[in-house]
Order: sequence, then structure tokens, then C-alpha cells
Amino acid sequence: MDTVDEFLGSGLILVEYWHSQCHACTVFMFHWDSITTQAQLPIKFGTINCKAEPSLCRSIDVVPKLVVYSDGNRISSFNALDFSVPSILDYLASEAEIYANDHPPQKTFKLCTRKQKPLFRPPSQINPSPY
Repeated sequence: MDTVDEFLGSGLILVEYWHSQCHACTVFMFHWDSITTQAQLPIKFGTINCKAEPSLCRSIDVVPKLVVYSDGNRISSFNALDFSVPSILDYLASEAEIYANDHPPQKTFKLCTRKQKPLFRPPSQINPSPY
């Protein structure tokens, strides 16, 4: 990914906005590690340091802040310290379920060229077992 917009543009993403001189952000860092390692969900995670990237934090009123994006659209945000790790994981699971229902998987087909072996052979073409 080259830009933040490209990263946020596809899928379900949880972003933590933080500041390097914020004590609460330092405290939340351990919770963030738990969230990203415990979440067995189809969600991407990202962090944005508001001191290093102030232009990306114009809409952020307090840090640490968690923001959920769906295909580039901001769908929710909340103060990270207001919720426990299990409650955040539960919320992410519900958002992942909603996202999956709104974005059914696309059917993909694998074409077989003449040079490839066919995926199915009739029983008459299968070599019998030597046993």
C-alpha cells in the first residue's frame, strides 16, 4: 500500500490514532497489542501517530482514539480507554459480520487449459492400486 487512502479504501479496518507524548496512549499500547493478536477476524489494523502525521488527525478530538473504516468510509469511532479489550473484540466481531453480509464472496472459477490435467477423471482412467 502506498498511501493511507489506499489502505483504508478496501475492507474493514481498525485504526488507532495516538500521540507519542500521550501517557494514555502509552497505557493503551498494551491493550492494542492484545486486540491485534486476539482478533481472529478479517480486519486490517493500522496506527497513525498524530504528532508525526497531524494532517491525518484533523478530525481526531482525543487520543487514543479507535476508528473503524469500511471500504474507506468512517463508520464509527470511540475513545480507546472507555472500553475493555473483550468489549472492543466483541464490537469488531459484530462489525465483521455486518461487513461479510454486505460483501458476499465473489465466485471464482479456475479455467483448465488443454495442457493441464483435468480436475476430474472417470474411474476407467484411474490406475488401480497395486495392493
